[in-house]
Amino acid sequence: MSSMHTIELDCPQCRKKSPFTIHDSINVTLDPEDKEKVLDRSLFKFQCPHCGFESCVQYGSLYHDMTNKYMISVCGDEETAKNSPIPDIGDTIHGKKLSMLNDGYRFRTVVHFDGLAEKISIFDAELDDFAVEFVKAVILKQANELTRLYFTQIDESSIYFYAIFHDEEKNTGLSISRNVYDEAVKMLGEKSRKSKEQFITPVIAATLCVQGRTSEPER
Repeated sequence: MSSMHTIELDCPQCRKKSPFTIHDSINVTLDPEDKEKVLDRSLFKFQCPHCGFESCVQYGSLYHDMTNKYMISVCGDEETAKNSPIPDIGDTIHGKKLSMLNDGYRFRTVVHFDGLAEKISIFDAELDDFAVEFVKAVILKQANELTRLYFTQIDESSIYFYAIFHDEEKNTGLSISRNVYDEAVKMLGEKSRKSKEQFITPVIAATLCVQGRTSEPER
């Protein structure tokens, strides 16, 4: 089941305190109404009752989809995500990690709730998230003005992303041929599946492939 607790949060604008709910874990199989709230970020939105200030509050959480057999750990920054691919996962699932792996579970780590929404969208589209991250890594390596890319959708001809620029006024959607994704799936092949089993996060694996490395990074 989902787990949450309430804290007193200082409003960044008026500095007054008000209660805010932290969702430590989100189980969308048991609480299906929460999925849409995750996708539109409303589950994480703070609205000050005193001045009306609104903001998405970033914190660590665990998203669990029992039906589609995956868990996504949300980290507050990239360094935490790289150093701890699945933070406290053993405690979170009460020592059942091995049996869940054998049952075909996927475990992923993302940065911030935008990354969580993106990963859910990728899995909903039944895509290989390693291949998607590889495509993103290639684009980012070639476009210095970009800081981040988020997958949004895919169709028969194209794969679509939302692009974040250093100059945020330039943020926009972009698309490339779906053939690029399809070729990435073929190229990664067994390496992709092996990396998943070893808990290498997709973004790290994709970056290593772009840099020409095929071995597992040193722990």
